[in-house]
Amino acid sequence: MALDSVLVLGDSFSTTLNPVRATVANSGQAPTILGRVGFPQLTLAQARAAAPGKRLVVLATLTGAPSSFSDSTAHLRDASGNLRVTRIVATAGGPFIPGDIVRVLGHAASRGGQPVLDSTRVALAGLGTGAPVPDTLTTAEAAGARAGALDAGLVYIQDAEVLTAVGQNGDVVVTVDDGSGPVEMRIDKILQATPSLFFPGDSVKASGVLVSTGAGSWELRLRSAQDLTIF
Repeated sequence: MALDSVLVLGDSFSTTLNPVRATVANSGQAPTILGRVGFPQLTLAQARAAAPGKRLVVLATLTGAPSSFSDSTAHLRDASGNLRVTRIVATAGGPFIPGDIVRVLGHAASRGGQPVLDSTRVALAGLGTGAPVPDTLTTAEAAGARAGALDAGLVYIQDAEVLTAVGQNGDVVVTVDDGSGPVEMRIDKILQATPSLFFPGDSVKASGVLVSTGAGSWELRLRSAQDLTIF
């Protein structure tokens, strides 16, 4: 058996042992067979293409930490792309910050029409050496996640005018436009913002992660107060 993940309560597996290769430790009573059980480690691009329900492991840089969002999600980046992590059920080695390297075990799934890694266990694999650098987009590009290529990606918009700001289930949703077309910017209730923070005509610079709305567009979700500048 060649495995690279730690079993937790509730996990199940089956395997065939080769008696020639199995290591048997006999303490004088019942023999104990020692082994490790794991799942394939994929790139984020491979994980995005995996069949729904497939259980897998990814190793990637954290661009949005679980503590930033009230819906128990996180965002990842590696050299192959980006991926959103949903329904985090266990963590090890946190607290996490953007830039940390994490190993995530979960099931391939879909949310808002985009691939995600669901029902996940997140473990710290290495400390980050600096904050991840976002891709700079126009507001129109952000609203379309650059034709979907930057789904779950970390991006930056600048010189965007505030059009509206409304409360929505405790979050604040701000529509902004840099002249290329509007995008909705969501500030999670965990950040305790209010719509009164914004006035039509204000200008903003903002960083955040792109999350599909499920209607062919994306919203920019801020991770912290430091992601936003109003001027």
